Parts: sequence; C-alpha cells; structure tokens
Amino acid sequence: MTPEDKFKNLYPQAVFLDFATRDWVNILYKNSWIQPSDNILSVEKPGEGNMNFVVRVKTTSKSIILKQSRPWVEKYPQVAAPVERVAVEARFYETLSDDDFYKRYCPRIIGFDPVHFLLAMEDLGNGADCTVMYNRNNPMHDGEFKVLIEFISHLHNTPLQNKERYPDNTALKKLNHTHIFHFPFLEENGFNLDTVQEGLQRLSMKYKTNVVLKDNLTNLGNVYLQTGNTLLHGDFYPGSWLRTTSGIKVIDPEFSH
Repeated sequence: MTPEDKFKNLYPQAVFLDFATRDWVNILYKNSWIQPSDNILSVEKPGEGNMNFVVRVKTTSKSIILKQSRPWVEKYPQVAAPVERVAVEARFYETLSDDDFYKRYCPRIIGFDPVHFLLAMEDLGNGADCTVMYNRNNPMHDGEFKVLIEFISHLHNTPLQNKERYPDNTALKKLNHTHIFHFPFLEENGFNLDTVQEGLQRLSMKYKTNVVLKDNLTNLGNVYLQTGNTLLHGDFYPGSWLRTTSGIKVIDPEFSH
C-alpha cells in the first residue's frame, strides 16, 4: 500500500492534493479563500519542503500558499508523522495574530480546513530559506541575525493566554525527540556519515559509544518532552527562516509547543 492509499483509507473524507489534477481547487472556492470571479492561472511548487505538501496557487487577483499535512513526512514517505501537525501550525499563527510585532515576520492566515488538513496562507513571495548560510560563500549578515534574535526573544517573552488550550503536540515532539536525542547516537542507525564527508563515520563512533554522553542525552531528552510555560517555535533553524524582498520571515512552526 502506498502512503497515498493509506492516507485515503484512514481519512476518506479528506481530499488529497497533487500537481497532476486540480479537482481540489473547488475547496478554495468553497472555503471562500478565493472568489468565484478568480481564475486559476498557475499551480506550482514554491520550494523544497520536508514535512508537508506545499503548493502556490496564483489567480487573477492574488497568490496564496496551501500546506497540507499527511500521515508521513513528504520528503521521506517511509517515515510516519502525525497528520494533525498542520493544525498546530495554524494555532501558532492564530495565537500570535493580534500582536503587530509578528505581522512583520509571519504569514497571514487566510483559513484552515481541518477536514482536509489544509492551511491557506498569504504568499510571502519568491524567496529562499537560509540554509545557504552553511555555505561559506553565502553568509547571513548581522542585520538578519538581529531580526531572528529579536523574534525569538519576543516569542519567549510573550505571555500566553489560555495556555492550557495550546496543543501539547506530543506526537510530533516524540518524533523530533527520536531524531535529536536517540537516532543519531545509535552505533548502527543505517546512515553512513561517510556519504556526507569521508571519515565522519569513524569519528562519530567516539560519541556513539560514550556512555556518559548518552546518559546525559537521555536526561536532556526527558526535559525536552516536558511541558513548560513558554511558547516555542519548535524548529527554529535556517530551514524555517525565509529571505524575501521585504526581509527575513519565520515560517513552519508545526513543531511548536
């Protein structure tokens, strides 16, 4: 059974988005995300995504971004993932929507359809994430770092109303926990680091066999799985920082908790 078949069997009410057909465009009209007078001009992939199916829809009057979560990681279909994660992202943006500070850095939500696990957002325009910073020829400048530091500082100091109503996001936290604190430190995890750089696999064994380090990782991982009082983005790294013509934006808060 393919991941697509599994999705359809588990959630038969949901419409599965793809680039081959446009049957799902009716959802946009039904939800009033685009108007009946709007004609679809193009449907395209806005960039490389990891977790979700993301598409840019251009009409005669606007351009919007659609994000749909499925019960697997889009880039790695063999890896299961909680399908409700896009609802957490919607809640993150909704929680911050009344604060003018975040309007400068986060996309505006057009609508969320829980039946189809589908989030509609404003299109921030053509841009690229900041993973280029790992290339010596494409460093980030101080002004960009200042924006990101201000954003995360503001987020961590923003009082949360109705904290008990924010999703605990336990399933996604456990997935992240495995890939941060456990999987990389298995002596045999099926990933040969020499494919990244020759010699890394041998060097990694020093850490994979360090009992004290792994005990500390267990303790740190347990802290990560706890619930606190501060809203965290959950995936605040260069892949979630978007360079646009209007400056740095922060996206993809589906791991937030």
